[in-house]
Amino acid sequence: SVYLKESLKYIPEGTSLTHISISVECLHPKLKEHIEGVKENLSKLLQIPTTSIGLTATTGEGLTKFGQGEGIQVLVIASFVREEDFSN
Repeated sequence: SVYLKESLKYIPEGTSLTHISISVECLHPKLKEHIEGVKENLSKLLQIPTTSIGLTATTGEGLTKFGQGEGIQVLVIASFVREEDFSN
């Protein structure tokens, strides 16, 4: 949450986050049972509904160092909209 809060400082004024998609690749910890809880926490932090948050976890079939247990890789795609686009 610390890194997330810091990154939110760089969102331009007049812009709103609408959707976020997150992919986590790691061998450990196993994340499947935590996905809904993580989405709920992200929803609170980002002030968007959980339905606007996509979160997947994979081992990548062990094809990378992350999937072999040597770290965690997270890829994020975020969609934003200018607030002026909502005024029409």
